[in-house]
Amino acid sequence: MRNPGLMPLALGALALWGSGCMKNTYVTTKPSGGGTYTQKASFFINGLIGEKTVDLNQVCPQGVSWFQNRKTIGDSVVGCLTCALYTPLTIEVRCAGGGAFLAVPDPGEGVTWFYPQDPNDISGGEQ
Repeated sequence: MRNPGLMPLALGALALWGSGCMKNTYVTTKPSGGGTYTQKASFFINGLIGEKTVDLNQVCPQGVSWFQNRKTIGDSVVGCLTCALYTPLTIEVRCAGGGAFLAVPDPGEGVTWFYPQDPNDISGGEQ
């Protein structure tokens, strides 16, 4: 015979398994003040499948002040709704200060790119 109370318990345990929070933060000795780069990374089966590489030299040509990968509340909700089959993470990089950046949204990739600008160029980076 089936136990009718077992199914909700199993679903609840699966939802908790896929909704845990986590955060890894790395801080360098460089001062912050540059741009910020944020991107989502896709993982599957509670993070067992998937890989994401961010080229920090390309994102922050003047160096990195701080970077972090974390599972936000929104990421946890998505993981819970998909029963941990799809588990996104949020990656955030803060660039070292000392320069101005031109922010260029890229909706297709779901990111905003920050390009260093020449302080002598008063056109604002427009070409």
